[in-house]
Amino acid sequence: MEIVTYIVEGSLTHQDSIGTSETLGRGAVQFMTSGSGVRHSEHNLDKSNPLRFIQIWLNPNRSGLKPNYGWGLANIYMHATSSTAFLTLVCWVECHRMTWQELFAWS
Repeated sequence: MEIVTYIVEGSLTHQDSIGTSETLGRGAVQFMTSGSGVRHSEHNLDKSNPLRFIQIWLNPNRSGLKPNYGWGLANIYMHATSSTAFLTLVCWVECHRMTWQELFAWS
């Protein structure tokens, strides 16, 4: 499973069995490949501020992938036109011949 999360408002704390533990705020995009197996949790530890996020779950085109985690700041990747902004959260890696890290370096 590929999981992509865009944080709209608040702070999201992520912990997983591959050793990642961090809190990301508004405008961050995190991605995780559950692959061959990973356990994770996500929480809003700030009880005084609400958390809103968009999360997309995708089935990869092959199984047994190595578990992976990463993140980037969405404002770096946004393409603004007048009062609207567009952000590519997900694209087919095979199609673009990119890894997740390459995807987040692409603008």
